[in-house]
Amino acid sequence: MRTKFTIWKMAFSAWWFISLILITAVVQPQSLSIQDLRVESIKLDQVDMGEALKQLRSESKRQVLIGFEEIPQASGQQQLKPISIELHNETVDTILNRFVAADSRYIYEITDDSVINVFPLGAKNDPANFLNIRVSKFAVHERALPQSIFRRIGVYAPELREYLKKKAQEHAAQTGDRPAGIAGSIISGGMEPRIDIEMQNVTVREILNAFALYTVKLSRDPNWFSLGWKYEFIINPEAETGLGGYPKWSEF
Repeated sequence: MRTKFTIWKMAFSAWWFISLILITAVVQPQSLSIQDLRVESIKLDQVDMGEALKQLRSESKRQVLIGFEEIPQASGQQQLKPISIELHNETVDTILNRFVAADSRYIYEITDDSVINVFPLGAKNDPANFLNIRVSKFAVHERALPQSIFRRIGVYAPELREYLKKKAQEHAAQTGDRPAGIAGSIISGGMEPRIDIEMQNVTVREILNAFALYTVKLSRDPNWFSLGWKYEFIINPEAETGLGGYPKWSEF
């Protein structure tokens, strides 16, 4: 009789434990996807895509991470297709759709890790696009300013570095000019955080997205904050880069 009671007691305890887990799972709020995040208010008047995205990010810098690839333009050239909207209590997805509807030269997607990528139509499938260069191994193990990783991606990503170097050398051989260099180190106050990140067989775009997510981890320290990224190409046929202009990466 004692054995049956013990078995029954054990069975009841197991049932109660499982029920508690199920109840907890039901009452726990589901994590809100970035596209469903609501923005209290956003008002834009005749701004370009870059400024529109900055305004969106300013509403929630910790949650909204943006990778922005700007349409190539000559230095000083004004972007066309200005964006003017006023929205209240709308989702990020709705706002982004309004952005690309206003400037249809762009498209956006949200990565599995919730980084918003905005880029020109066809850019992601363009084999000549620098962001699509595949990198066998990307690794940073040092103290560095987070923004310097974005700005010097042409140094940190080996295949991108070699491609830029080769094009500059080819241009120099044809013109007799001195080969263009890659941006050097960035002076800081010596309080850089420790950065340890490694990736294999990824595109430059994927590296930038991954490092944007890494800055969220760094932002747990009150001295740092999360960052997105921006890529722009300044058209200049006479550029010593041999690329027909100057590529530029920066934090966003």
